[in-house]
Amino acid sequence: MKKKIYSHILKNLITKLFLVIVKFGTTVVTSRFLGIEGRGVFVIINQIVGISNSLVSLSCGEGFIYYLSKYQNFKKKIFFIVLSLILFFCLVSGFTLFILDQLIDNENINKNLSNEFKLIILILILPILTEYFLFSVFKGFKLFDSYNKFSILGKLILLISIITSFFFQGNKILNCLIFFTFAYYLNFILYFFYFFRISIKKTFYKISDVFKILKFSSKVHLINFLTEFEYKVDHFVILFYLDIKSIGVYSIAVTMAQLVFYITNSINTIIYPYISSNLNKKIKTDVILKMTSLSFLSTLVILFPIIITGDYLFPLVFGSDFASSYELFLILAIGLLAESISRIIVTWFKGLNKANELVTISASCILLNIFFNIMLIPHIGLIGAALSSVLSYWIRLVLILLKFKTYFKVNIFLLFKFDSKEILFLLKFLKKKVLSYV
Repeated sequence: MKKKIYSHILKNLITKLFLVIVKFGTTVVTSRFLGIEGRGVFVIINQIVGISNSLVSLSCGEGFIYYLSKYQNFKKKIFFIVLSLILFFCLVSGFTLFILDQLIDNENINKNLSNEFKLIILILILPILTEYFLFSVFKGFKLFDSYNKFSILGKLILLISIITSFFFQGNKILNCLIFFTFAYYLNFILYFFYFFRISIKKTFYKISDVFKILKFSSKVHLINFLTEFEYKVDHFVILFYLDIKSIGVYSIAVTMAQLVFYITNSINTIIYPYISSNLNKKIKTDVILKMTSLSFLSTLVILFPIIITGDYLFPLVFGSDFASSYELFLILAIGLLAESISRIIVTWFKGLNKANELVTISASCILLNIFFNIMLIPHIGLIGAALSSVLSYWIRLVLILLKFKTYFKVNIFLLFKFDSKEILFLLKFLKKKVLSYV
């Protein structure tokens, strides 16, 4: 089984490499052509749609993966379940954003988000939510190759559309967002067509099937939402206290930090269906321990060249306006090491249906993050936002490790220790795979 997991991870990493290139290209294009203010608008619109969908969707994607991995009969019902939940949650998400827009009265927000931008936010809800749901279904079916191909194709379509928008006259920011929205709907059609094809037996479901998914998803939703909100809350505090240009600068540092997470995400994408399956609990735990060390080592390896070259790389690639993003990235890098561990361990809790045990930890950390942001940003600006994230990441890691240790009396430092035999096995495996491709 170890070879099978490594094989899937390797394929997923190759996909992630292409995704990193495409996402990096999107970041460069939007920063260069839209400028510091346009980049800020582009980022905050995506953040608003993402956090709204995350809030209302109840992490149903996790439920899809769990039940499709565990029960074969769900594959016959999943089409109409997904279809109905997409329509329902889109309405809820749109209504939620409309109400919040009426309630929140902040000068910075109203000045930088015109009615056109707010309309785009509402229109983007459907394709972005659909992408999350359908990609979860692909994982649940263990169609990792299809998931990888659609991930690359979708991001390429978005990048090409953004570049195309710059050849048109008018407001560059608005044109970019219009083409970006159009591309998302093109992806929406492609994903749904494939989903329709793989759902061979599209029988109607019972309402109890939906409740089963919602029951499981609701257990992991709070921790998922709190974790994602923690990654994005600093953007909203920055917009509240500073301006849209500050978001543009900060977003570059965050984007570079998130590129590092592609390794951890690749590992989690593969192991979550296995952890959710009927494998022996000891095997699941052994897998998690090995993958945790792999994630930590990979993060170190990726961070090193960026840290060494970043002082020249950031202004050269993104423009002189974004030179200060490098300093923010250096601070965030400290927190990435903690996240490379905690993200993998959280997958163990979710796969064993124990995610609710981490809710208190996540809630405490998000409150600390918000508190740190409110206290630091008005005084030391963007550095305060980066420091707030780092502090909350390491506090969460410590608390999660203590919780994990209540199940397994292991030396916590072993999670940071690299098993030379395991690394040697991995290198031999990678060499064999590379030679087979050649």
